[in-house]
Amino acid sequence: MTNDYWAEAFEGIEREILLMHLGLFEQYRNIIEDFLEGESFQKAREELGIRRQVDPETPIFKEQEDLLDFEEVGYFADVLRRSFFISLYEFLEFKLKEECRYRQRKKDDVLLSVSDISGSGLNRVKIYFTKVLRIDFPANSTEWGKINGGYRQLRNCIIHKGSKVAESEKSLRGFIEREPGLSLHSDSGTVIIHKEFCKEVLDTVEKFVWLLPF
Repeated sequence: MTNDYWAEAFEGIEREILLMHLGLFEQYRNIIEDFLEGESFQKAREELGIRRQVDPETPIFKEQEDLLDFEEVGYFADVLRRSFFISLYEFLEFKLKEECRYRQRKKDDVLLSVSDISGSGLNRVKIYFTKVLRIDFPANSTEWGKINGGYRQLRNCIIHKGSKVAESEKSLRGFIEREPGLSLHSDSGTVIIHKEFCKEVLDTVEKFVWLLPF
């Protein structure tokens, strides 16, 4: 069998491994939602409600007193869903960069690494595939448009701005309005992630993986 055969076979395995990892993310998402819908979490919410009735001035989360009310928007649930979204986004970016480095090692004439490319992490990957490796990349796909558009903006907002969306951020606000699994807190302008959004993001990433030139 030729070297090309084994190269293609290995790259097929790489896709399967990536899809297997996404399957683990699906399990992670289910664990989060099962916990939030479970008896122990609901009991904690009820106990918190009683505490607030007894002493409504007692701060439950001192750092977030001016942000999200636990009972009103489910602050704790939002924290868990944010962690899922950020973890999945960072995982995808890491694996794409890893693929760039793997392909660089396969080519003796490619001296430029993905780390040498300027720009954001995902844009580096696109540029590296198309300009350095000269390999087709699904940059015109709907999935990439979401991942490198709204998802990237949302990720940056969560990490760098504590999930607060400024009035001037028209693009991100438009994305949030179009996504049924996202909403904005009316007072603080903080983005809230709901159950549906986590599922939608995972489905989008999985569809994108099938478009990659592995």
